[in-house]
Amino acid sequence: PYDDGPVCAFFEWTDPIYIAGHWNVQLIERAGARHPLNETVIKPGSGAAVGPQQAERLAGHSIAAPSEIVAATQPQYLVIAPCGLTLDQSRDEANRLYREHDWFRSLPAVQSNRVAVVDGNQMFNRPGPRIVDALEFMVAFINDRPNLIPSDFPFLRWSPQT
Repeated sequence: PYDDGPVCAFFEWTDPIYIAGHWNVQLIERAGARHPLNETVIKPGSGAAVGPQQAERLAGHSIAAPSEIVAATQPQYLVIAPCGLTLDQSRDEANRLYREHDWFRSLPAVQSNRVAVVDGNQMFNRPGPRIVDALEFMVAFINDRPNLIPSDFPFLRWSPQT
């Protein structure tokens, strides 16, 4: 992974917090950010590993993470894409986190309005053909290039007012 990219947290579930694993971490890192609680590692036997994006890299399963550990990473970006929830339900979860938890309100991503709520079932929770759209979204979101987000991508830019 890039050593100097921004930190991006990715919630696959919100109570308890489950952070991304597998291909979602690969998408975050390929988009130029870091996911420090479940980083990728070089796959054994995958060839030369020169530079941050060479060789095949793998991440572990999604993992439960205590809120204080998530907060300690000080993520500049946050994607909330719970498995099995609609976009509206996912937005409701973001609103609940904001109402109920000081640690959530203190995240740099929340304070700077860099939170995306996504229909995880369609885009991130199951790998498939739309994984390309998910990568385009991650690149656009992390690099502040909204024009690169596919026009039919099911997300909203969340803030405490949404």
